[in-house]
Amino acid sequence: MSLLDAIAEKARAGKRLDREEGRWLLAEAPLLELGTVASDVRFARIPERVVTFVIDTNPNYTNVCITDCQFCAFYRKPGAPDAYTLTVDEVLAKVEFAAAKGATTVLLQGGHNPALPLEYYVTLVRETVRRFPQVTPHFFTA
Repeated sequence: MSLLDAIAEKARAGKRLDREEGRWLLAEAPLLELGTVASDVRFARIPERVVTFVIDTNPNYTNVCITDCQFCAFYRKPGAPDAYTLTVDEVLAKVEFAAAKGATTVLLQGGHNPALPLEYYVTLVRETVRRFPQVTPHFFTA
């Protein structure tokens, strides 16, 4: 039995794959065979032939961040020349633009900016939900 067969059997049984199996699938698995397995597993779980997608928007409200995540090339330290923080109205304008183009979800995304008070976030969430009830919010979730 090949490694792909073993992983496919595990997936078909509804078991979680481990990190090494995921890495192997990403980096080394034969793509066409992997696609076939993925399709088989998908249809076993959800047999309907219709597949749908969301149209998502991810407005970045600030790139100011003090967290220093090692993987992030997006953030800027407070006071950096290219650091920015959008106003609530500027973020809502981005959501409005995306909603007009058919966006179905919004993910608010940004750095950990110590200058932003709690009220900024509360207003941002409240107004996004109020003004765009047709858009599903994905805010500040793990």
